[in-house]
Amino acid sequence: YDARNTRDEAELRRRSLVDEAGSFIGTYRARGGEDLRAVSRLYFGTPEQWRQIMLDNAITESILEEGQEIRVYRHEEEQR
Repeated sequence: YDARNTRDEAELRRRSLVDEAGSFIGTYRARGGEDLRAVSRLYFGTPEQWRQIMLDNAITESILEEGQEIRVYRHEEEQR
């Protein structure tokens, strides 16, 4: 990992702790070549939530374009 990835991951963890009560976790800006599985892994620790992220953003492609913004939500079944 480079410093930017490390910083991004720390910010995501901080946001998830601050936003425990709500369903919106944050916005992710994609880097070239990333896909929704990578976003799911970053936010939820598993690539398995990629379909839900796709539905939440009303997109039809799992491969993301550089700079594309993705909103990430926590759904009730994911809250513990």
